[in-house]
This record gives sequence, structure tokens and C-alpha cells, in this order.
Amino acid sequence: MSEFNRERLTEIRTIRNITMEQLANSLGKTKQMISKYEVGKSLPSDDTVQEIADALSISKDYFYKESTLLSDGSSTLFLRAPFTIPKKSREKCRILSRWGYEIVREHNDAINPFNSINIDNDLSIPEKAMELRKQWNLGIKPISNMVQLLESKGFNIFTIDLQQVKTDAYSQIINGFPIIVLNKQIGTAVRQRFSLAHELGHMILHRELDDWEFDLRNKEIENEAHQFAEYFLLPTEGFVNTFVSPDFEHLIMLKKE
Repeated sequence: MSEFNRERLTEIRTIRNITMEQLANSLGKTKQMISKYEVGKSLPSDDTVQEIADALSISKDYFYKESTLLSDGSSTLFLRAPFTIPKKSREKCRILSRWGYEIVREHNDAINPFNSINIDNDLSIPEKAMELRKQWNLGIKPISNMVQLLESKGFNIFTIDLQQVKTDAYSQIINGFPIIVLNKQIGTAVRQRFSLAHELGHMILHRELDDWEFDLRNKEIENEAHQFAEYFLLPTEGFVNTFVSPDFEHLIMLKKE
């Protein structure tokens, strides 16, 4: 059996919102001992690992899995207004993204969509949105199902209850595989469609940015992703070709489309 992975203990505690002290109390141990487990100064016995797993409601095998290492094919975490989100909540988002990648990695049919996407960086944002539509043979009409489209192209979407994270969605490219997390606590189906297009925009426009630049230019970068989403969801030409009258009944029909 592999050695106990101390990083996994920190991860699951963070996700479960359990402090070292709370975990220690449930196990009849000291906070200092839990800290030693997490920093690698002490290894828990096999029986103790089982007790920890029971206390945190997770399989014992979880603590013997290797951690996910990020390669050159990874991006920053695309999280809106990161400075307004507590550090612990941001770390939860990072952990959940990695878990999503680990799920995807187990599937032999998982594909890297960026291998087939080639968009000139010199194009404007609307032009990039239209170029992706062209490469995906989408024409100029509205997209009927964003989830189905993105998943068919190799994007991996997870819908999670993120009660403590005030964001519609976030995303990250991990070792070449795009992970998108939707917050089911926020937004209607229409808003979630826009969120998916927004996160797609980040992955097309900003995948080369590092953490520092993303944080520094966050407002500007978010606006760029918004613009990409607008043109990707409904190109100007597609709207012009369908808008024939300001009549109220016609507008109702357009809204449904």
C-alpha cells in the first residue's frame, strides 16, 4: 500500500469545514498531533487512518492516493472577483477543480479539446468567438444546449452546491483538461448558459495567464470573457437575421429561441 498522503487530509478537512481542533476532539487526540500528520512530522497508524476516514465520512483509500501535480498544460484558476472571496473558499475551489480532473483522468475516453482548437491571437474577441463557432460548425443561430455542446467537445462540467462561495461558476485547465464548475446555488438556467460561455471564454482567451496577472487585471479579464460569451452565444448577424419586428409577440418568440 502507498504511504499516507498528508495533503489529502488537509484537502478533505478544508472541504468538510472541519478544523484541526474539531477533528482532534472527535478522535480523542490533540490538535498538535493532527498538525504533525498534515505537515509530515508523523505518520498515522493504519487504524488511525481508518478512524480519520470515518470521522470525515470518506473512504480510507482516499488518503493513499497521490496528489494531482499541475503540468505546463495547466492554467490559473479562473475565479471572478477573487479578492472578494475568502482565502479558504478560494482553496476549496482549487481542491474541487483538482478532484474534477481526477474523475476525468479515470476515463480512457477523455479528450483534450485544445488539440483541435487553433485561433489566431491577433483576432479581436468577437472574431475569436466567431472563429470557434466556425471550427465547431455552429453557424450563426443560438446554441440549443451549452452543456451538451461543451461536453461533446471535451469540456468537463460539474454542478456543485457551493453555499459559501459567492460566484456563478469558475474553471481551470488542469494538465490539458478543462474543468468547469457551476454553482447550483446561483442562477437560472439562462444565467448558467451564460456562465458556461463565460468560462469557455476564459479558457480560449486567458489560458496563458499566470495567477499574478489574472488577479491584477481581473476586472478587465472578466469583461473580456463577458464579451466572448455574448458573441459566442448569439452573433450579431444571427440576431439581425431573426429580428424582423418590435412586435411584442415576436419578441416573446425570440426570447424562447
